[in-house]
Amino acid sequence: MSKNYYDENYQEYFKNTIDADMSEMIEKFLSYLKLGARILDAGCGVGRDTKVFLQKGYEVEAFDSSVQMVRLSSEYTGQMTRFLRFEDMDYVDEFDGIWACASLLHVSRKDLPDVFRRLERALEKGGVLYASFKFGSDYSENGRDFTCFDEGEMIDFLESFNALSIIEIIVTKDVRDENSKVYWTNIFLQKN
Repeated sequence: MSKNYYDENYQEYFKNTIDADMSEMIEKFLSYLKLGARILDAGCGVGRDTKVFLQKGYEVEAFDSSVQMVRLSSEYTGQMTRFLRFEDMDYVDEFDGIWACASLLHVSRKDLPDVFRRLERALEKGGVLYASFKFGSDYSENGRDFTCFDEGEMIDFLESFNALSIIEIIVTKDVRDENSKVYWTNIFLQKN
């Protein structure tokens, strides 16, 4: 199970991800929101992006399903991070934006439609959802399961979500030098 990996390897994960430069995707995401908008950092990990949003003047709620990530994120951001699984989200029309950076990829393909419906419900009308998945085929590694998509698979997957329109899908290289052979499928969606 993926969350056990993060509870056991939290220090290494913090060290490997805290300085990852997500500014390109963050700026694109924020360009769709008003300053001070309410953002949900869904599966926030160590709180790296939550902290950026807070520093830029946004109202942020963050959650993660790993006890250690919740602790690290709360310490790093100075704000309480909620312990929550995607499958248990129950927000309704609460957020202008949802940021799910490299987090939904640990939701099984079987559970992903329900989780996307929960994310859709959590957004206000006109709200924007950002999500990123590794590009390629599903796989397991070091006790973690990865659900992966290319652009075509993502478009097919999203067809059943009538309330979400694709703004754009961008494939990018991993921002960390040691992962330069890894590519990501980044999606920006808007709730109709």
